[in-house]
Amino acid sequence: MCQILSRKAVTDKQCIYIFNNVLLPRILYRLSVTILSPRELKTIVGQYSSVVRQKVGLPLGSPASILFHRRLYGLRDLGDAMTEEQVSTAHLRLNDQDLLGTVMTNRAMAHQAECRLMVSSFLVPTIGAQFSRNNFFGHVCRLMVERGITFQSPGTPVDITRFIGFILPPGVYPKIAHRLFLDGVVSLDDVLTDDGQSLVSWQHIHTTYKLKGPVRRWFKELVKIASLPPPVEVSATAVVVANVDVVLEKRPTVSGSLLEEKDSPIQIQYEEDESSEDEKLINRAMERRRGCQKKPDAVSLAHLPSADRVSAATPLDPSVAIDSLQ
Repeated sequence: MCQILSRKAVTDKQCIYIFNNVLLPRILYRLSVTILSPRELKTIVGQYSSVVRQKVGLPLGSPASILFHRRLYGLRDLGDAMTEEQVSTAHLRLNDQDLLGTVMTNRAMAHQAECRLMVSSFLVPTIGAQFSRNNFFGHVCRLMVERGITFQSPGTPVDITRFIGFILPPGVYPKIAHRLFLDGVVSLDDVLTDDGQSLVSWQHIHTTYKLKGPVRRWFKELVKIASLPPPVEVSATAVVVANVDVVLEKRPTVSGSLLEEKDSPIQIQYEEDESSEDEKLINRAMERRRGCQKKPDAVSLAHLPSADRVSAATPLDPSVAIDSLQ
């Protein structure tokens, strides 16, 4: 269709109307149980957006957001349309009582069991998106995470923000989810102290949950996260320059009867490099030419007679020149 429209004498508005109301609905109808990859979406969107760009007359360097802006041209993005349809369809079918609703409910329950969650993975898409190999519902959760879509249920029995899977790095939770389920550890409240400020010891967890065997991998991952150094705060006085080291020293200064530490002025220490950055900009031929045009010095004038030596080395007085002419 893109090749046909590129050869037809249609306006830009007609072309956008055909894509928005004819081509994209057909593609979405065929994708009711299929989710395209980002590369496939980029290929399809690039094909029909190039045709619209040609009809509108935009230059090649213009951003594509102009075409997809709602108040300018209003061309629909296939990725946005696919995400909208998949997420809304899944939400409607989960609350439906017909055959499709039953199938979607069973699929959601299977995905929840795979994620080892106490609630539906539709409420925790960040964790559900990590389990997309065996269940179509995981890809729907991935689309929700990419677009920042979340749903909240007032009847949720637990606080879903306290799950251990939220604080683990991406890809770690699927490897330890089954062991966490077997050990009965689900929430952060199970591994933190009463004040919630520190991680309990393995001996305490081993005794409380009556675990057997070596230290679990999930506990080692939590120890890594708990032992991470705090983020470095860069102050306003810390200046980073290439080949320049900034040293900020603290010296005690007397203030009344107390010793206070006051920041001394910043001392910049640097080492000059032997090779200059302007070395390549120096024209050696020009330097030699300028050296040849320099004034003759006293050594080069030694072989000349005295009169020529004076006239060549010293400027000529106007009065002396007039007398010599007379």
